[in-house]
Amino acid sequence: MGRLFTSEKELRENPNIDYYIVPLGTQKESLLVANYLRNKGYKVEYEMSNKKLGKALDKANKENIPYVIIIGENEVKNNQYKIKDMSSGEERIESYLFK
Repeated sequence: MGRLFTSEKELRENPNIDYYIVPLGTQKESLLVANYLRNKGYKVEYEMSNKKLGKALDKANKENIPYVIIIGENEVKNNQYKIKDMSSGEERIESYLFK
């Protein structure tokens, strides 16, 4: 017998997108991360219209995207990117070697 309901978390999350990448002046580097994640099987949306970070986070909330990846010049310089969990607000850093 199948489940008759889904959890609140499942209802909030967008099943079509795993990560929403927001480049902050780092378009080329952000595309590298997008391709890396897509090659690992994740569904990735990439912000191409140069939205400010606040507007991009609003969009992610409205579209129920679970994770936002933020890549600014400091992240590139330190070979990392920031992942924001949109349900908890927590942020974590992932290493990535930008070439």
